[in-house]
Amino acid sequence: MTFKNAVASCLLQYTNMRGRASRSEFWWFQLFIAAVSLVLYLLTSFLPDRYYNFGPVLNSFFLIAMAIPLFSVCVRRMHDTGRSAFAAVLICVPVLNLLCLWWASRPGDARANAYGPAPDEGE
Repeated sequence: MTFKNAVASCLLQYTNMRGRASRSEFWWFQLFIAAVSLVLYLLTSFLPDRYYNFGPVLNSFFLIAMAIPLFSVCVRRMHDTGRSAFAAVLICVPVLNLLCLWWASRPGDARANAYGPAPDEGE
């Protein structure tokens, strides 16, 4: 899955908590969020001092807007590894979020599991 396809898939399926997401879809979307956040930070760091709060506020709005799509793709990624949506809740718990990210980095089930058929990496 390409960067563009992964971002489009995550944004279009932001309410879909069913099915499975490939590793590439999950990690490309993570990269998209990090890159946009970095660009927003860099662009707003050049503003005059009287606008010093504008950058963090703008970045916060972006991250809040991406929270639901990010959680959705995390749930679908956990489904791909054979885990329930409860495992995705661990992303919100400090230290345990590392376990969730480790699970997300592992290969998914090659065959259909309880959450649906294997995601197509080529799309």
